[in-house]
Amino acid sequence: MKLTSMRSVLTAGLLACVTVTSSLAGGIADHVFDYAENYKYFDEMAQKVVNDSYKAYFIFDEDLDYVGSVIFWVEGSKKYYRPEFGFGPVGIESQLLLDEPDAPYAINVLDEAGKQVMFSGSLWWGLNGFGTARWSGDQLAALNVAGATCEPFEFNGTFRLKFNKSVTRKAAENERSGLEQVIIELEKKGYEPQFEELF
Repeated sequence: MKLTSMRSVLTAGLLACVTVTSSLAGGIADHVFDYAENYKYFDEMAQKVVNDSYKAYFIFDEDLDYVGSVIFWVEGSKKYYRPEFGFGPVGIESQLLLDEPDAPYAINVLDEAGKQVMFSGSLWWGLNGFGTARWSGDQLAALNVAGATCEPFEFNGTFRLKFNKSVTRKAAENERSGLEQVIIELEKKGYEPQFEELF
């Protein structure tokens, strides 16, 4: 089987599972966010401090409860993506999220007007940041959060979380889940699925 055929089968299988699970969930109302993190750590092999980065789409439901994330990265000339926590491979909830009493990431609206928000998480290391939101009626119109990440004696850095209104709107207009729309957007940009054990 050709690599492109295999990729098409993997992608079709993933999207089919997502479509089934989202239709069972009772509607499409996901919010998609761009997440970018820059951090530093000490590389013992190289004996130096290294700068690194992490990019993902974070997906929350209509109540701003965490649904899952899709990470994406570049290796040489290849581009890859992988659904992570929340969905696991092919739309199935990951054991990691099922074992957690609460979702690993949260968006909290802090004030009665809904303008002040906090984004926090503690999956690999702690992250916390504050920002602002704007609403159009009861619909989220914009959200921007900046903050810091830290695991004492290991990593530290900064992150930004921004509401992706365009991808969210496309998902709603086409009656797709946030995950399904994110995968379509990434594949348009040349990213390929790469599924592997997380641990």
